[in-house]
Amino acid sequence: MKPKHSLRKLMALLLTISLLPAAASATQVLIYSDHEPLGGMRTRFINDVFFPAIEKESQGRLKVDAHWGGELNNSYEALGKVSQGDVDMATVVPEYTADQLPLHQIFKSFPVGPTGAHQVDFFRRAYADIPAFQRCGNGDESG
Repeated sequence: MKPKHSLRKLMALLLTISLLPAAASATQVLIYSDHEPLGGMRTRFINDVFFPAIEKESQGRLKVDAHWGGELNNSYEALGKVSQGDVDMATVVPEYTADQLPLHQIFKSFPVGPTGAHQVDFFRRAYADIPAFQRCGNGDESG
């Protein structure tokens, strides 16, 4: 009887292993929400460049189901919808969620400052060197 029992285990193991590639390559659909209608420069770029790049980089394992023009939420609700898991990705306006994203408000206080490449360098240094911004990169927006 023992050999029969081992044969069943072996068959079950082989079946499981044979199903793994199918499970690993299953497509996952990400829900994206945007408060603006499709057609502007930003929304066209997201739809025509960013989303295809996601699909290409994931080798087709990720697809995006995009909802435009506030279909799923308005701009004030976007961060909450992502936080609650109602959508996977959304365009979030930091000014509308200042309590949840306080560190994203600080740079609006500068009346003048660096421009062009100097501005990009400034923001990169700020996020790399200031400990509070480093926490933001790890998902801690509490400051």
